[in-house]
Amino acid sequence: MRASFACNFEVRSGWHVGCSLRVALLRPRRALLHPLWLGALALHVVNDHLLKGAGILPTAVTGKLSDVAVLITTPTVLAVLLGVRTERTWRASHLAMGALFVALEVSPTFTAVFRRLIALFGFGWTTWSDWTDLLTLPALLVSAKILGRVARTEPTPSPHGGRPLVETVLVGASSLACLATSSVACPDALVDPDDDRDGAPFSTDCDEDDPTRHPGAVEVAEDGVDQDCDGADQTSLQAVCAGAFGLDLATGEGAVTIGLSGTVVEGLASCAGPAPAAALRIFVPAFEAPVGRLTIEATSRARVSVAALSTCEDETTEVACAPAEEAAQGTLVAPGSVLFVLLQGGAGNVAVRARVEPILCGDGLRVEPEACDDGNLTPGDGCNASCETEESLGGGA
Repeated sequence: MRASFACNFEVRSGWHVGCSLRVALLRPRRALLHPLWLGALALHVVNDHLLKGAGILPTAVTGKLSDVAVLITTPTVLAVLLGVRTERTWRASHLAMGALFVALEVSPTFTAVFRRLIALFGFGWTTWSDWTDLLTLPALLVSAKILGRVARTEPTPSPHGGRPLVETVLVGASSLACLATSSVACPDALVDPDDDRDGAPFSTDCDEDDPTRHPGAVEVAEDGVDQDCDGADQTSLQAVCAGAFGLDLATGEGAVTIGLSGTVVEGLASCAGPAPAAALRIFVPAFEAPVGRLTIEATSRARVSVAALSTCEDETTEVACAPAEEAAQGTLVAPGSVLFVLLQGGAGNVAVRARVEPILCGDGLRVEPEACDDGNLTPGDGCNASCETEESLGGGA
């Protein structure tokens, strides 16, 4: 908003002073016909429908061109739709657009929420975050400065009265233009190209120049390359755990034959050194006791070690480890739990058997919630039949 102040002085029968204050309001619609705004809209449409995916320009360049076009056209459209009339609200429309743009580029969570919000209005949108798009933010300053100057000029009456209609059509065209971050009504190859033809589009692929790297690709352990795009190279232990065998002990006893001929895993804290390994996921059945003793027996022509893990991929959760011939000592497990066993040793088949025995009151092994266990259920000796401590023996305190 601009203001001008003028005074007229007149001397007749005395002094007479007349002053007037004229206030000039912003008219954002005038900026819609400026060459900068029209050029940005044209760039937006041509870039999204012709240049993207055509191989004429790199994907990164076409993406940035759309961002520049959006940052120039949308603040003016927002100002028109909100009926902006002052300098302060003109700047606010640009700041609002900038804040939305930054949030979409740096926060995948906000982007997902924004996509769902747009879907409520019947639009399907494909969006992804890319912090390098923030390099295009200076386009907002260009819009605020140049188009703001146009919005401040006095309107020129149209001899045919067609200017308001043209401006309205331009607002609609800009609002419906296929944005670089938006509508799936545009061909997928344009808004989300798959340049390396590996089946993963740009929005989900971690390397658009390498077809062997994409979500779902087969990971090669410890080769220094992240094939499946999960953010890290797979370790040998992770590779073995991913292919873990299953053994359900619901019947009380189970057996499985496992071949040790693949990935070599470093020895865990209390086990042997690097050796071929395989993982076994043991499903412990429910039983009427607080804990049970899991017995594992591994038989092989070669030497084999057996390590029990609470979490397969985390060697710090190791709860037991022993050579196969000593593994029958067993491991304590809770009813209904899952335990992982890592087998390591010489190449060849390993026959693994496992069973679980509930630990009950009177077996001589005190476990929670037992307060005591003296190996019998006879009361009067300091530990009763429920494995609770007796407060007195023979009348003494």
